[in-house]
Amino acid sequence: MERFCLTEWRTIRGSSTIATITQGESEWLDLGEYDDAMFYLEVGEVSGTVTLTYQTCPSKDDLSFQAMLPPIAMATGARVDRVLGKYALVPVARYVRWQLTGSGSPYDATFQILIGAS
Repeated sequence: MERFCLTEWRTIRGSSTIATITQGESEWLDLGEYDDAMFYLEVGEVSGTVTLTYQTCPSKDDLSFQAMLPPIAMATGARVDRVLGKYALVPVARYVRWQLTGSGSPYDATFQILIGAS
């Protein structure tokens, strides 16, 4: 299993009613060599309602990304989510990114995401 950092510690804040923030293309991971992925999400602080989605796509086509898992309600602490190629409805295609949706006014989240892939 190899380890990757999908995002280092980051704080995202918003004040609109509902907003979606997508990880920038320069930070997407290319996991094309791997079938399985374990996502380690660590949340240091969260307020408002914030959900996180792990997405994948075989190409860098922003509109073609699909969620690998249902949205995750962010809460303080750590959690591990697995996407196993044999069993996932949407397995790791190639590129992997996160997308965060915040609601409530204001909202914020401080988090990091690490990945173990095999």
